[in-house]
Amino acid sequence: MEDENQEGRDGSFVDYYIKENPNCSVEGARKHVMEMISDAWKDLNRECLFSPPFFKLIAQASLNIARMVPLMYAYDENGCLPKIETYMKSLMLNPLD
Repeated sequence: MEDENQEGRDGSFVDYYIKENPNCSVEGARKHVMEMISDAWKDLNRECLFSPPFFKLIAQASLNIARMVPLMYAYDENGCLPKIETYMKSLMLNPLD
């Protein structure tokens, strides 16, 4: 799968999904990935809202890590990740509540 622009689609998973589901198109595989991501966000949000206090801390840490994923794919025109060090320190030291 070609994703040279790093547009948030992990081509390796799309390739894998298509190999496991030969009747599935590339677009169908990408749609499936987006549905999985959406479901995972719903689960994380639900855990943050409705968990006992101890589990809530774990869920919030997981949510903060998940928030970093789009940043990890935010390459500039030089293939670099600008300001990532600043953002990561901010997320780790000042979690979003």
